[in-house]
Amino acid sequence: MSSTRRRQAGRLLLQYCLFLTLIGVSFVLLTALINGGLKTPHFPQGLDMADDKLHAQIRLGDLNPAVPGNAEGRAGWEELASVLGSSAADRYEGVYWVRMTYRDLDMHSPRVWIRGVPQYEVYVNGTSVLAFNNERPNPRVSTFTQFRLVPLPPEGTILFRFVAGKDGVGVHINSVMIADADDAYAHILRQNAVKIILGVVFAFMAAVSLFAYLTNRRNPLFLYFGLLSLGQGFGCFVRSEALNYYVDASAVSYYYPLAWPFSMVAYLAFLERLYGAGYLSIVRRARQLMLACFLVSAAFSWANQEAYDWLTGPNFQFLLVLVLAGVSFSILRSKREKPEGTIEWMLLGNGIIFLLWIQRWLLSHFYALQEWIFERFPLYSFYWQPNIGYIAGFIFALCTARVLASYLGDMQKQLAKLNEGLEEQVKERTADLERMHLQLQESMREKFEALGEVALLEERNRISHEIHDILGHKLIGTIIQMEAARRLMDKDMETAQAKLDSALESVRKGLSDVRTAVRLMKDDFANRDLVAYLNELMDDTEKMTGVTIERSMTPLPPLDAMRKKTIYHALQEGITNGIKHGGCRQFHFSLQAEGEWLTFLLYNDGVPVASVPRGFGLSSMHDRIRRLGGSVELSPSEDVLPGSVLKIRMPIREPEAS
Repeated sequence: MSSTRRRQAGRLLLQYCLFLTLIGVSFVLLTALINGGLKTPHFPQGLDMADDKLHAQIRLGDLNPAVPGNAEGRAGWEELASVLGSSAADRYEGVYWVRMTYRDLDMHSPRVWIRGVPQYEVYVNGTSVLAFNNERPNPRVSTFTQFRLVPLPPEGTILFRFVAGKDGVGVHINSVMIADADDAYAHILRQNAVKIILGVVFAFMAAVSLFAYLTNRRNPLFLYFGLLSLGQGFGCFVRSEALNYYVDASAVSYYYPLAWPFSMVAYLAFLERLYGAGYLSIVRRARQLMLACFLVSAAFSWANQEAYDWLTGPNFQFLLVLVLAGVSFSILRSKREKPEGTIEWMLLGNGIIFLLWIQRWLLSHFYALQEWIFERFPLYSFYWQPNIGYIAGFIFALCTARVLASYLGDMQKQLAKLNEGLEEQVKERTADLERMHLQLQESMREKFEALGEVALLEERNRISHEIHDILGHKLIGTIIQMEAARRLMDKDMETAQAKLDSALESVRKGLSDVRTAVRLMKDDFANRDLVAYLNELMDDTEKMTGVTIERSMTPLPPLDAMRKKTIYHALQEGITNGIKHGGCRQFHFSLQAEGEWLTFLLYNDGVPVASVPRGFGLSSMHDRIRRLGGSVELSPSEDVLPGSVLKIRMPIREPEAS
């Protein structure tokens, strides 16, 4: 064995010793508290049916206590001690009577107490004072924990009516006791203190576990441990005589033997959830066996009482020991990984309950051993030996709770490691995101710089387009005026001078328009009236060039600045190109709003267009209209004017983003 394993074994052995020492010290202190010290046993002081003061007699046969002389006569009555245990008593089936005559009991408040008899009636001095399960006998009762005290007069005769079943006379020496009321109550409190305390502890553990399961239903271990504690707590309460003082629990106590199979089903489900099916699936098969035992026993508790007693008696105790041994072996042989520290406590719990059940079996089969223990350890025999099953269940539940705590601790460690790993991953991801953020910032900076250069180029192109549109239109008119002045110079000097003045005015007007265009680049074009602006353009053109422009414009909806500017420069470019390239003298302009579209038509009487190369002005016009979602078409025309037509369609507003 390696040094590490030796240290682990030593630490585990120390934990075992501390746990068992704590349990032992607790039991000793509890015994001293219940008994009022450890030196002198305070056992109940009373008279059983074998006491000479009671003169107990038995009559195998029925009688009518109301008939004078029946209760007091000698006919048919025999000494109780001589009849109990005889073959006649064992074979007898039917009603039988027990009579006790007493006087000078030396008790302040004498009470008669009957236990372990399923059907009886009590008469004191000829008067019926207590009847149990008499009129409609219910075989499904357990009266070993009954606590009904019948007050007695200072002297008199007590008659007990009992009914013998197939097993013969069922009363024993201790079935009936007479004790002082104070002694009886003190005895009940002392003898049931262990059950009451363990029952409260089991109820607390069950409530906490079931509440934990309700808050976290993904982990059924809490449910199984809660059901285990619930089954053990049920047994502690229903087998407590103190509870029967307040309520008759004899019918419920009849089902007490089902508590252990029920608890074992929950325990084995707990182990199967924790360790799996085990070696050769023994854990799972043991759980199925215990479940079948529980269901069959529950069915026979109603159908057949003898079979019920056989299934839940010593046979079940033997089966329980075999199941615990097999489950311990299976989990030890299993190759499945198990949470640290759980197997050892599971084995300890199984081992303790194994030993305590073996002791219980030995004491029930070897009466001499029971007497030997009572002589040497009377407090243990009186307070703990009758409750050995509950004590075994309590230690068993504590070890199971320790297994659950170890499992939860192991899960906590795993979660802590997982949390640490997640924190490291978060740190790494954060660092990666920071690096990506810096790279993105750098990329965006470079992109913004590039976009700035592009915007600068676009702004330069836009300015050049604006100047071209303005100067191109003005210069065409100026050239026409100067050409006319040159031809008239020799013929009509006055007219030639007027033409030159007009050309000079056109140049000045062009320079003013360039300055206006530069100013308009800064101003808000959206506030201008488009129709008035277009009319002003056409009036100036007619005045400078002598052409005729007919116009037709419907009221327009609100337009943004870009669309107004595009329409204005399109008309300017169309008129300039018509005069320059087509020799036009007449134009017809139409601007209509049709639904969500604007329709721009400019007809002229010039040379019909065939194939016109896109110059700077036309290219600029096409680019503007295309960016606004519109279309441009220049084609020959024969309907309004025989020449060419410029057609433009564009949406009135920007389409909504989908």
